Amino acid sequence: MIKNALIRSRAYRLPSPDIDTDQIFPSRFQNRVDGRNDLSRFFFHDQRFDDAGRPIAGAPMNDAAFRGAQIIIAGANYACGSARAGAIFSHIDFGIRVLVSESFGPVFPTVCFKFGLIPIELPKPDVARLMADDAAAILEVDLEAQEIRLEAGKAIAFRLDDYVRFIALSGQGEISVTRSHAAEIEAFEVKRRQALPWLFDGRTK
Repeated sequence: MIKNALIRSRAYRLPSPDIDTDQIFPSRFQNRVDGRNDLSRFFFHDQRFDDAGRPIAGAPMNDAAFRGAQIIIAGANYACGSARAGAIFSHIDFGIRVLVSESFGPVFPTVCFKFGLIPIELPKPDVARLMADDAAAILEVDLEAQEIRLEAGKAIAFRLDDYVRFIALSGQGEISVTRSHAAEIEAFEVKRRQALPWLFDGRTK
C-alpha cells in the first residue's frame, strides 16, 4: 500500500460517461492477473494501441506530457460493469492514485480503496469545472484536508468515508489494520473460550 496523503499531479480527463471495466481492462487479459505481472500495458489497451499493438497517436494515455500523471477526472458512472481485479490493479500499475467522478459503478469504489486507489465523488458542476480547467495545470489532492486545489489558488472540497480516508492516510491494508488489533482479538478469544468451553473441545487455553 502507498500512502496517498498528498498527490500533486496533472490529470487525465476522460469526459465520456459509462466507461466500463472492459474498456479499462479488457476481459481477454484476465489471465495476466496473478499479483506479479505489471498490468500497465493493458490499461485502456484498446484506446491506446491499434490492432498491430502500435500506440495510437492522440490517445490521452499516450500523451508524453501527461506521463506519470496520478489523477483521472472521469465522466459519470466510471468503472461500471463487471467486477474484475485487473481493472483496479492496472490503474495502480499505470501510476493512477486518485479517481474523480460524479459517480462510480456500484462495485468498483467499494474495493479499489483497499489497494490504494482512491475514488472521490463530486457534484456534477465541480467535475465540469475540473474538466474545463487548464489541462496542463497541476492539481493537488489533499486527503487530510479533503480538498482539491487548483493552480489558481481555488479549492474544491470533497468528503471521503472515514474508513476510506483512514486507509488512504495510513497506507495500511485491511489485513494490517486487523493485525494491529492482535492483542484485543486474542483477549476476546481467551474470554470466549472461558465462557463457552464446549465450543473448543473442553479446552480453555
